[in-house]
Amino acid sequence: MQYCPKCRISIRGDKTECPLCGGRVTGESVPGGFPVLDRRRFSHMSLVKVGTFCLLTFFIIMMSLEILYDFKLAWVPFAVMGALIAWGDLMVGIYYRNNLIKTLFIETYLAMAVCILIDTLTGWHGWSLAYVLPIGFVLLVFVTIGVGRAANLRLEEYIIYIFVTILLSMLQIIPVLTHVNPVILPAVASMALLLIAACAAVIFRFRDLRSAVEKMFNL
Repeated sequence: MQYCPKCRISIRGDKTECPLCGGRVTGESVPGGFPVLDRRRFSHMSLVKVGTFCLLTFFIIMMSLEILYDFKLAWVPFAVMGALIAWGDLMVGIYYRNNLIKTLFIETYLAMAVCILIDTLTGWHGWSLAYVLPIGFVLLVFVTIGVGRAANLRLEEYIIYIFVTILLSMLQIIPVLTHVNPVILPAVASMALLLIAACAAVIFRFRDLRSAVEKMFNL
């Protein structure tokens, strides 16, 4: 225990000087009488609160601008939409922070939905169906495989995401047959490519697929 010769008191803890007189202390330091608490870390819930506060602040500012300019600012709805997308991406990233593939899966479909919405709000030119969806489905499958391999995951751990993507990509046949899609080549090519990949997975990786389905439905 440390000792102050001038004040003639013993001091607990690790002091460089006497807390009473400021003089030099002697002896060895010992643990203090009170536990040392860890500094409070910035938790994920704090990040959610900060993100939500920023979104609401931005929304209030945008509404104020709309009122000031008599609702004539055409870019404000798109700015609000962008903020909502950013907030949604943040929430998804926090909630699925331990599952990178699921985060990628959800955010990709969120981006596709937003592209369709923007295409609709800007007069519908069909670019979202013609290019965004076909490219998005194919990229999602191959990026999922790449992430799974990079993370040293077993195929059965992420093959179900691949098959869900392939099944959803087949819905592109609806706008193709109803002539809503103005350029059908990318959609048809992506469906054909993903169907070939599905056939390969069923034939060569059937055990992994069956194991993934059994785990999903607790069979």
